[in-house]
Amino acid sequence: VGLDFASITIGGALVLGGCGVLCPMMYGMALGLFERDHGLIGGLISALCYLAVSGAMAIAAVLPEATQAPIGWLYLGLCAVAGTLLAISLPSTRQATPT
Repeated sequence: VGLDFASITIGGALVLGGCGVLCPMMYGMALGLFERDHGLIGGLISALCYLAVSGAMAIAAVLPEATQAPIGWLYLGLCAVAGTLLAISLPSTRQATPT
């Protein structure tokens, strides 16, 4: 009974790698390579991603090892929250004006 060590290690590496992708984009935004205050938003998003991964690891430490369902539901919930935030932050096609 238990989870496969390799799948947990590879999955954790992929999740942390995904968070690491945001850092170069955040630094580019902070240096003024993008318009408006996207650097601050990128930094906030990066910090929230690291917080979500740390929270997921802490929750996974106390979850029962018999099933992967609880951590799966956690990641689906985080994905739904991130998708909702992304959807409400992007301008609609009617409001977007070409520059």
